[in-house]
Amino acid sequence: MAHGFGTLRDPQRIAQAYFAPPAVLAAAEPDSLKAALDAVWHAVNTYGELYSELLKELRSACADQMSE
Repeated sequence: MAHGFGTLRDPQRIAQAYFAPPAVLAAAEPDSLKAALDAVWHAVNTYGELYSELLKELRSACADQMSE
């Protein structure tokens, strides 16, 4: 869960799944670099505390692409 708007004593919680659609929409940007960076940013938010696993997978995929 991620914190949304609210006070420190009464924060509203947002389910992480709601962060996923912006990642998909960001990937459709016409500027490919902006699309990639925005999609990764939103995906990191979607993964929440497990974001390091996502970044590890992305690094591995990029390394694979570089070796081809």
